[in-house]
Amino acid sequence: HLMQDTLGQMNLLLDKMQEQRKQIDLLTRSTDHLRKTSQLIHTAFAEFSTTFGVDDPLQARVDKKVIEQVQDLLSQEARQPEMIELNAHTHEKRLQDLKARMPIFEAIWSNFSDGRFVFSDPPAGLLNASERPWWIAAMNGQKYLSEIYISAISRRPCLTISVPIKNQEGVVIGCLGADLSLDTLSH
Repeated sequence: HLMQDTLGQMNLLLDKMQEQRKQIDLLTRSTDHLRKTSQLIHTAFAEFSTTFGVDDPLQARVDKKVIEQVQDLLSQEARQPEMIELNAHTHEKRLQDLKARMPIFEAIWSNFSDGRFVFSDPPAGLLNASERPWWIAAMNGQKYLSEIYISAISRRPCLTISVPIKNQEGVVIGCLGADLSLDTLSH
């Protein structure tokens, strides 16, 4: 009887050790993934600093005139009757055409006034943008320009701009936004 209890305890101990081994393996894989992601971000920042000749990539010199031209382009697009309709099929065609013509656009999208996406290319990683600063600014009738950040899409430096979509009476009814690749924006 004592022998059976001892064997039972040993089996329980072996099971616990095997479970611990699985947890350690999972932790090791997670650590490796985080290390690789960290290295990718570090490399992107280093390349960015070298490319733009700055120590701090967030202080990069971005051509403000190009930014203004892109904001004006998006504002003009936002005033088009087809955009004011907030129709997903129309937005898909117009925004994909615009993105194809403008290599500076890494992503382009439009939103309803409740934050839902009318269209997004590539598909948005969130269902509703109502908490995003670019959407909030557009809903307040303002143009938005973000700080420089590393894109989750390309893992390269980019920035986000947005403009309001207004109806014929001037009431804000939606948002038009784009992520701009900084690789195409430097002096």
